[in-house]
Amino acid sequence: MAANGRDDHGVGHWSRNKVARLGAGLGPEAHPNPSVAARMRHRSLVTAAAWVFLVFIVFATLSPAYLRPRLPGAEPTLIVLFERFGAYAVLGLLFSISYPRRYGLVFIVVFGSAILLELLQIIIPDRDARVVDAVEKLAGGGLGTFAAHWLIRRV
Repeated sequence: MAANGRDDHGVGHWSRNKVARLGAGLGPEAHPNPSVAARMRHRSLVTAAAWVFLVFIVFATLSPAYLRPRLPGAEPTLIVLFERFGAYAVLGLLFSISYPRRYGLVFIVVFGSAILLELLQIIIPDRDARVVDAVEKLAGGGLGTFAAHWLIRRV
């Protein structure tokens, strides 16, 4: 091993151990510190939930009217606003917790999906794209990302 803590192949000691653990299929639970392992498992679950929730939003946004999820009964305007705002608030929260220091990725996924999905509604026959809907989604995503960063700083 060289004086800089790396072996002849330029791979640090920590990298070799991590590769050995992950290569053996042991994953986060093999981490020597149990609290770190628990946090890694929780973050993995939150990350999976974030991506699944994004797929659900894509489905709900772009599917035909008869396949879209609906609340029982009539949907007043306030409820529809809450659905859009709330969905993107949850999406922003999940992605910000999953990727706490990757602001660019979170920004692209949350805000980019809100704008892109709204624009894609132009080409779907029974859907309509509206600026107001996009603003509601962007505001929800902004609140969710802000809430996640506030929570992360507190924990």
